[in-house]
Amino acid sequence: VESKPVKEVLEFGDEDLNIFQSGDVPTAPTVKPTTERNPDKFASLFHTKDRDFTRIRDRHRDLRNRMQERAKKEKEGSTQRPRGSSFGGDEVETSVRTSSFRNRGSSLSRNRGESFDDEDESPHEKDTLRNRGSSVVSDDQDETIRKKTRKPTPKPITCQANNELHANPQNCRKYFKCDNGSPSLQTCPANLIFDSSLSVCNFPYAIECEEDPDAVLPELGSSDRHPPNTRKSSSTFINSNNDDETPFFAPAPPKPSPPNTRKSSPKFNNANNDDETPFFNPGPPTTPEPEPSPDQGSVPSEREASEREIFLTDEYPLFKKVKETVRTLDTEEVEDIRPKRKENPDNVKRVEFILSEDNYEELFPRRHSSFTYTRFIQAIGIFPSVCSYAGREEDSDAICRKTLATMFAHFTQETGGHNPSDKEYDEWRQGLSSVREQGCTDTSLGCDYNDNCEDKDSITNKWACGKDRSGKWKKYYGRGAKQLSYNYNYGQFSQAMFGDGRLLLDHPDFVANTWLNLASATWFYATPQPPKPSMLHVIDGTWVPNGEDRRNGIKPGFGATINIINGGLECNTEDGRESNQARNRIEYYKQFAWYLYVDYEDEELGCASQQQFSAGGAGALPIYWDKDWAYPYSCKLVNYQTAHSALVEGEYIDCVEENFNVTVRKIC
Repeated sequence: VESKPVKEVLEFGDEDLNIFQSGDVPTAPTVKPTTERNPDKFASLFHTKDRDFTRIRDRHRDLRNRMQERAKKEKEGSTQRPRGSSFGGDEVETSVRTSSFRNRGSSLSRNRGESFDDEDESPHEKDTLRNRGSSVVSDDQDETIRKKTRKPTPKPITCQANNELHANPQNCRKYFKCDNGSPSLQTCPANLIFDSSLSVCNFPYAIECEEDPDAVLPELGSSDRHPPNTRKSSSTFINSNNDDETPFFAPAPPKPSPPNTRKSSPKFNNANNDDETPFFNPGPPTTPEPEPSPDQGSVPSEREASEREIFLTDEYPLFKKVKETVRTLDTEEVEDIRPKRKENPDNVKRVEFILSEDNYEELFPRRHSSFTYTRFIQAIGIFPSVCSYAGREEDSDAICRKTLATMFAHFTQETGGHNPSDKEYDEWRQGLSSVREQGCTDTSLGCDYNDNCEDKDSITNKWACGKDRSGKWKKYYGRGAKQLSYNYNYGQFSQAMFGDGRLLLDHPDFVANTWLNLASATWFYATPQPPKPSMLHVIDGTWVPNGEDRRNGIKPGFGATINIINGGLECNTEDGRESNQARNRIEYYKQFAWYLYVDYEDEELGCASQQQFSAGGAGALPIYWDKDWAYPYSCKLVNYQTAHSALVEGEYIDCVEENFNVTVRKIC
């Protein structure tokens, strides 16, 4: 099977470098000759001076060379080790079928279509070696702590005020928190110890801790292993899969990042420890707890409820960063976004720098007319966190390129033509061909996706289905680049876009025939859905798997994004081989990665051995409200999905009113 012709994409060479330095700045690889570039075309691009174009050129050339070498090794061993890289359902392929995909798109900048898998040394073997070495270091660190010279017997612990913190002289990981004049035993997250000088849990190498097994401990008012009779402070988040009490956030490393380097995302990488590691790090409350009201136990006023909401969310210092991830641009600003517009948001300009309109049209020649480049960059612009600035332009570009390759691979699987008989375009370039689920219309039989509309649960009531003129339920079948389905997804997406969940529940087809058809995909990409992290957090490195995730076989990489989208059907296969759908996504991703200069050599591309995300994993963020049974007329943060998102203002009051069947008092 011969490869199908595509336009040649110019490599970034010396001539391009001279043009960059002279001020006539082109986009990333473009289909137009250099002489046709408009000098004013990219005048509005930002941070161009921060980009080291010589280094970019050399890095891309090195990446291509390494991938070609890997392709040669794979080709040499292909006769002994055939690979199932087709898009069909057959497990056994003919040699012609197997090689056809590798050769596809070879004219697109030197064998771009070839498949590049791991070298002889598998990532698993490399990880094993790393883990062996790191476990020794970890044991040595623990042994160092044990052998510290002990200090004199500490003074007795006396509680002078609520929320005082005192070190536990017998155990560096534990500490005492004062509550109503009595100390309660608390535990630091895995791999952290209590720092009495700062009154926080800190890293072992940042402080010295000396344990005294003979020290006298105070009588406890409560313990983290025996819940107290009264409500605990919400500064901790109880992990149901661990006996210890694990805070949601953990402290940032004590050593500041060097200047002019990318600021690391809020995370604590405990890659070599099987203990439960929180996604984000804990810190002291930034807001004092509201004083008890004289009407304690009665329905709170609107002001009291709002203060309670602020207090609970402020106890997690990085909660605002999670909220910033899903922040959206005003609709009026989004609709003003146009290609080459000088006032476009920064993240849109970055995408324009990496992917021109000509590139977009080349990658999706079979796209539906509704999936325009303008709507695509509008979908990027609606979420400023997507392709945002990450501290250095080089890092920002790299994350954005991987973001686009990931999105495009899933677009193609969800909305592609999947036609191997197409004589003009390969399957990976057949994406965005449909805006609605195949065979589904508002009047067709089936494709209803509304069987749950009569349910009476909280989520269905919150996102109640709309009805057509005949009184029948609206249909919520797959629409848009992500094929958004079901009423609860339409409702949440509508609320994120417009602050009104009813709009798309009553007019679901807006997701197909407006700029929402691509925005629905970026919304799904950027929004965490506990216990699953967002794909954005997987790609930019914010999400770091903890012990629970590793026991489930989940690792960073493209495979984790497959798990997020459709892990229940496509991952954790019985025979340990990638499902047909996952294989499609992987091969599409390789093609787009090659086109966009994305290095995926060290990525976990598949998910055949991955179980689904679970409540004990690092992605189980407490970003929803649910009833607090231990506190009257109050809700608490939970790490499972409910009808009330903590990322949306006012949802706390809705949670209180629904769960306690009351109306929060308004004070004029």
